[in-house]
Amino acid sequence: MKAMLTAVGIGSGAVPAAAAISWVLKDGLGCLGMILVAGSFGSYFDVETKRMRWASDFLHIGGVAVR
Repeated sequence: MKAMLTAVGIGSGAVPAAAAISWVLKDGLGCLGMILVAGSFGSYFDVETKRMRWASDFLHIGGVAVR
């Protein structure tokens, strides 16, 4: 990662900040989104377990394909 950032012209002092921002955007916002989705669809998980399982599997596969 450091070599890649240096290759595009970001100085060595900015590498830790870029890594921290990347972590916050990737992991922090991902966890926040997961909490919001679980909070808004929580009642459906109890009632329609099998349908939610299929929907979550398809969303996961789609997310992996986009990544």
